[in-house]
Amino acid sequence: MSTKPPATKVIAMDAAQVREVLRSKRFLAADRAALDVAEIATWDKYLLREHRLLVPIDLQALYVEPGSSEKMVRLPMLVAHVGGQPVSSTHRQWPPVASSTSDDATRSEHLNRTWRESVPLTHPQAEPARLYLARRGLSATAPQTLRFHPALGYYADRCLVGRHLAILAQVTGQGGDAVTLHRSYLTVDGHKAPVDAPKKLMRHPSARQLTGGAIRLIAPGSRLAVTEGIETALAVIEATGLPAWATGNAHLLETFVPPPGVRQVLVFADKDRPSRQHPSGHGQEAARALVTRLWAMGIQAGAIAPALTIPDGQKGVDWLDVFNLAGKAGFPTLGSVDKALTRAA
Repeated sequence: MSTKPPATKVIAMDAAQVREVLRSKRFLAADRAALDVAEIATWDKYLLREHRLLVPIDLQALYVEPGSSEKMVRLPMLVAHVGGQPVSSTHRQWPPVASSTSDDATRSEHLNRTWRESVPLTHPQAEPARLYLARRGLSATAPQTLRFHPALGYYADRCLVGRHLAILAQVTGQGGDAVTLHRSYLTVDGHKAPVDAPKKLMRHPSARQLTGGAIRLIAPGSRLAVTEGIETALAVIEATGLPAWATGNAHLLETFVPPPGVRQVLVFADKDRPSRQHPSGHGQEAARALVTRLWAMGIQAGAIAPALTIPDGQKGVDWLDVFNLAGKAGFPTLGSVDKALTRAA
């Protein structure tokens, strides 16, 4: 005589618990395969291994190793609920990465969705971001232009390989229009995430140009400081009181164009170790090229690099290093800057 398996009850679960499970390998496999989780119609009600969430058999089949003895049995749909809502409703549907640079609509939607999903750094959920800034020696009071994402996808070779906490910064073009987002991936305790590239730019529509743009952290005045890194710009703001923008890298620093109304630019350059391609150091060369071009545009400009010695094993030092070692005393006074620029003019 055959016996029926025991009935399985629909399980009410905490929303945070479900979000954690939705970042599991099975659900990441679904994301890579571009499956719409909300459309999965068969669930294996006996696979209650991951925090007692009912695991869809379609996803289980994606993850089970070839040759496994685990059985795949199609059963009627049975969906666990979270606070009375289906599990699928708590899972954000991320679009697949565009396969062509012409797919600008998909990229724009991805950028907009990512920004909408983020919260201010003052939000209770953004504690890891505040910890990260504190670990870098910076004040936890960050500009409103920086935001926090609780589970941002990390891609390698266009495949989603995981989700991490992240700080987001909007990168604007020369005219001030949004172009893309800069991502700094973090751990829950405020360290850089253990990924190959913890700082990355999102893919942006081909019609939008990064050249000449920057990460506009705060409103500029007639005088503007410019750096490569976001944290370096925050250190400059905290040490000098100057409005500072970050460009993200040396190439974008070299091509930066200040907005109308800025009459003086001070470049807080990175001090990079010389290389075959950049005999004077990439950061120093980029800063020098920017200053030369700004003077030609009729804008007073000067560049200063840290006097610190580059430690063995490091590629360079920046003004955040100076801030952490010497505080405000390690920065030039604005009076001395004015005198130097006046002499240069």
